[in-house]
Amino acid sequence: MKGKLLFPPYLTMDAKDLIRRLLRRQVNLRLGSGPNDAELIKTHCFFKQINWADVLARKLEPPFKPCLAGEDDVSQFDTKFTRQTPIDSPDESTLSESANLVFQVRISIHTIVCIFLFKASMFQEVSYWNK
Repeated sequence: MKGKLLFPPYLTMDAKDLIRRLLRRQVNLRLGSGPNDAELIKTHCFFKQINWADVLARKLEPPFKPCLAGEDDVSQFDTKFTRQTPIDSPDESTLSESANLVFQVRISIHTIVCIFLFKASMFQEVSYWNK
């Protein structure tokens, strides 16, 4: 896990900070990995205008609703990935207790990503999706 994070110029400082904290190499230092769970993510300044009660109640309208043919529709994914042959590689090892904490986050990463994309779309002059 080496490499430098490069960000597109349209990302705000808050967005960059959030991504850096979520991608820390040491799991125990990642935002949301401690005993307060996703609360640290939810209180990050990037999400300062988000009403989390509305998120949990599903009152927010998503900025982009893809038209899907079914639940296995992958048309929104790059064909670079969908053309690859799936590899079944089950992991026989057991996770440590600290690694298992990663899977006990109370708010789904999907929700966080949707909110991130929603907020990012509000700050962009050119839509990422239309490139």
